Amino acid sequence: MNVNHHSGRQAGFAQGLVLILAATLSVMGILVIAPILPQLMARYADVSGIAFLGPIVLTVPAICIALFSPVAGWLADRVGRRRLLLGAMVLYAPLGAAPLFLDDIWAILGTRVGVGLMEAVIMTASTTLIGDYFDGKRRDTWLAWQVGISSLSAVVLLLVGGMLGAIDWRAPFAVYLTAWVLALATLMLTWEPARQSRTAARSVGETVAAFPARLMIFICAVTLFGGVVFYIVPVQLSVVLGGLGITNPAVIGGSAAAGSLAVPFGSLAFRWLSGLGTARILTGAFLLAGLGLVIMGLSTTYPLTMVGVVINQLGCGIILPTLLAWAMASLPPEHRGRGVGFWTGAFFIGQFFSPILLTVGSKLTGQLGLAVVGCGVGAILCGLVALAASLRAPVSRQVPLGRGDAA
Repeated sequence: MNVNHHSGRQAGFAQGLVLILAATLSVMGILVIAPILPQLMARYADVSGIAFLGPIVLTVPAICIALFSPVAGWLADRVGRRRLLLGAMVLYAPLGAAPLFLDDIWAILGTRVGVGLMEAVIMTASTTLIGDYFDGKRRDTWLAWQVGISSLSAVVLLLVGGMLGAIDWRAPFAVYLTAWVLALATLMLTWEPARQSRTAARSVGETVAAFPARLMIFICAVTLFGGVVFYIVPVQLSVVLGGLGITNPAVIGGSAAAGSLAVPFGSLAFRWLSGLGTARILTGAFLLAGLGLVIMGLSTTYPLTMVGVVINQLGCGIILPTLLAWAMASLPPEHRGRGVGFWTGAFFIGQFFSPILLTVGSKLTGQLGLAVVGCGVGAILCGLVALAASLRAPVSRQVPLGRGDAA
């Protein structure tokens, strides 16, 4: 159990669980309504440009997270993490559920923008609170669980959205109301970490740590590429399988779900690897992710393709908590919200650009498989760079996640 050094209060399982469940709301934003996209587009078939507008209704929350997360992090450092988190969760529920009663497609799009803004706050504030409540190895463990639970919740939300969508295309929007239950749990189980202002710190002669801008730019750049690699399988697997002659939606959905189960296994493996140091972990993780993409892109059979998918998702499951833990360990407490906001934004920008880069790559190479292989080679090169960095750095200078903080 860990102590919040400013308040003396102890954070444990209950606090960690409610915060990682809060982070799943950012997954809910898209996936719970993804199965009803064809129904929504059919309902508004008479609206000009619905072929473009329909997918935007689905994906606009992710764009909002990418753009607004740095602002959310800045607010978290100044307004307070818990206060901001509770406010966002309370607003998230009615904004998410509003399409239950709205008929105008533009009004629905407006609520979806609101959902994305609230998700940016929820994701940033909940992750920052994990950094505030836990230190070292315990923090790495909760960050790993956050990634793993989010990946598992994606499968569950797709299934729930599909079942509710079979009743009525509006029904999945009711799931957003569960945010109020999480808000109540957050209110009862968490507290606002005590903050010391810059002025107060200077008045007693304490040094206020500077924001590690150069390091965070580098971490966010790697995270952006990690986001591109992470979303290749979820977005492109159906197209790859289609090229093999597999078009049955049930088979495609089951394959994607089975592959995604490797992500939480990778995240849990990170718990045991965190003592090796950032560079060494990223070496193995990017090599795995890249190898999986190369196999997936070159394969001509379903079994071999799924082998590549599982290897890739296992590596991706290690990459994400490693990068997040690296960022968290590098940030002083007074800048933690802003740093997590930039990290979150970088990851979702990578998610946004992933299908765009693969589309461009497909046009340049003539086929999607070669574009996937190209991204795999890029991931392998990233792993080799991390390997070179780990070999060049003295053992005393390597970053052993879970042992020290910027604080």
